[in-house]
Amino acid sequence: MYRKKIYSKGFLVPALILYTALFVVPCLISFGYSLTNWNSISANIKFVGMNNFKRIFSTSSPT
Repeated sequence: MYRKKIYSKGFLVPALILYTALFVVPCLISFGYSLTNWNSISANIKFVGMNNFKRIFSTSSPT
């Protein structure tokens, strides 16, 4: 009985590591980038917070 529990965790751990490395981490990094005003060419990264989202969801024209 004890052997089956270890065996099942042996398959779960690599799957969770891959899921975290290939999905969770890129999502968190993308969310971090969405909170900045950065064009990926210059070295200047300006933190603007939720202003990007406010501008997207506002009904007025973009400035």
